[in-house]
Amino acid sequence: MKKFTLFALATLLAVPAVKADETPGYVEPLIIEEMVAQRVSPNGLWIGGQDILGSVAYSYSLLIDRKYTFIEYVQGFGSSMANNGLLVGEYWHTEQQAAVMRPMGHGVPRPLRDMGISSFSGVSGDGSRAVGWINSFTGGLLYIPFYCDIASDGNVGEPQPIPCPTNVPGGRGGAQQCIAICASLDGKVVAGSITDGSGFREYPVVFIQGEDEEWSYVFPTASLADNGSLSFAPNMALSNDGKTLFFAQYVFNGDIKTLPDNTIPYTYDIESGTLTKYNCKAETLIPYQVLADGTLVGATYLKSFFPFVTWILPPGETDFVEFTKYAEDHYPGMLPWLEDNLGNYGVIGYDDEGKEIYGSYIISGNIYFSDDKNVIVGGVPFGDGYTYVFKAEDVVPGANPGNGDDPGSVEAVASADSPLVDVYDICGVKVLSKADRSALSTLPRGIYIVNGKKLKL
Repeated sequence: MKKFTLFALATLLAVPAVKADETPGYVEPLIIEEMVAQRVSPNGLWIGGQDILGSVAYSYSLLIDRKYTFIEYVQGFGSSMANNGLLVGEYWHTEQQAAVMRPMGHGVPRPLRDMGISSFSGVSGDGSRAVGWINSFTGGLLYIPFYCDIASDGNVGEPQPIPCPTNVPGGRGGAQQCIAICASLDGKVVAGSITDGSGFREYPVVFIQGEDEEWSYVFPTASLADNGSLSFAPNMALSNDGKTLFFAQYVFNGDIKTLPDNTIPYTYDIESGTLTKYNCKAETLIPYQVLADGTLVGATYLKSFFPFVTWILPPGETDFVEFTKYAEDHYPGMLPWLEDNLGNYGVIGYDDEGKEIYGSYIISGNIYFSDDKNVIVGGVPFGDGYTYVFKAEDVVPGANPGNGDDPGSVEAVASADSPLVDVYDICGVKVLSKADRSALSTLPRGIYIVNGKKLKL
């Protein structure tokens, strides 16, 4: 039995004062006050978060350094926010309702109960599709998965049911309910969970929409033996390319009323059907990201308190490592600030012999990454809560040559190698595709993303 100690509680009541440091390479992050980060868009241009009570949701644009507020809104838990800053989830006002919210003039909650939608849980990375579940009164299922297509102006199409199984391989009795949780970049691959007749055992399921628009499904864990002690929670992550599902198997040892004794992380290769098992020292691993290069990101919570510790599995590795260990090799410029401002922040864990088991400090909250790992974001759920944002080019020695070029200038964009450009507005909507650079002069004044770089016209 491991035990945990609370200490230095007074330091948790406010945003820490950033300590000035003259050490070469000391990097201070962007601080976003009164917002605890929970999502980063795949392109790294938007951050989604909530206040510490979970009653107010925010979108923050890193392009124009502006925070948008959505009152009484609880965001979905299944996937990253979309590249255009779109959030989906549940809106709490007079009653619980599903909602889709966009910043930049589209920030009014849009209740969708009249359309029969129970809940949104995930959004595709391109913002074109939201997924969730709706009430079902046929086939014996309580809930069934669905999707809604979303237009560029934020209008939501009619909910479309996703055909789902009525039985679970290895389950006990027929399926009780099935839900969609997260989607690929284009929304053509959807991952979710299905609950068997016992009502306690959940299994991952993947839905795939083919070129004929028809849906098929597959059970990633169909090959696992059922020994009566296994269960799966609806915590999972799907890669944007729709090829990799990351989930965890919960081992209860027969007692479903207690926390799991441990979890076993798996990935499922959707194209080949390969199921891969990994190792993790965390007692409980909660999957929440699969990055473009195959890096897996999850978290574990401390049983006596609620901070999370982020775990990373780099491609080609078999064992997860704590984020702070990973950062030593990949983001060393972050560590001085983290040690100064989050050192011993929250709870330190010890085993029965008094040996510290979580390192010298804990980064409270999950660490989120853009798909290319160039934007690294953490959220701290203490005091009024706050978010810190690092850019990889600032915290990796030698990554930024410092040649004086402004990456947001017209000259820097014009000097890029490619003669053709893709151009997006600050909402993530593509306005030019494979266009000649001379076409930039036809655009209205404003801020754009040109081949991945910010440009002010």
